[in-house]
Amino acid sequence: MIGIKNYTPQVLLLSLTFFFVHDISTKAQQQDENRSAPVREIKSVDEFNRVLKDNRQPKVLKFFSPSCRHCIKVKRIVQDVAQQHPNVLFLEFSSNNARVNKLFDTYNVQAYPTFVFIDASGKTFTTHEGGYSHKELDDAIASLEKRAKKS
Repeated sequence: MIGIKNYTPQVLLLSLTFFFVHDISTKAQQQDENRSAPVREIKSVDEFNRVLKDNRQPKVLKFFSPSCRHCIKVKRIVQDVAQQHPNVLFLEFSSNNARVNKLFDTYNVQAYPTFVFIDASGKTFTTHEGGYSHKELDDAIASLEKRAKKS
């Protein structure tokens, strides 16, 4: 068994520095993930079907490509709007994930980004191809929420 006294002060300092830097960067990464938590990336068709079955709230589906400049631009807008509408479920699907490609066909995705708005009953309310401004997306969500209240 090697005791702490067998290490030089430099090795101990380096080890402690690594520990604290790693801990800080891990916490920062977790905070970033929590900030984007209102938007859930769906990894498979089965996962999507479970979410649809288990969830009776309005949904916004965002189909995107990680290399699409419009998708990158709208990402922060979607996250911000999602935080303002906790009663709406925001789901996203990456074109790079072959396990969800069937859903791109199901919702007839022809361009990126594509937004599909689904009411609480599970019916498609509307579809939008292209980006949104913060206000435009907020208005579209407000319409979806009004429809949910009428149901």
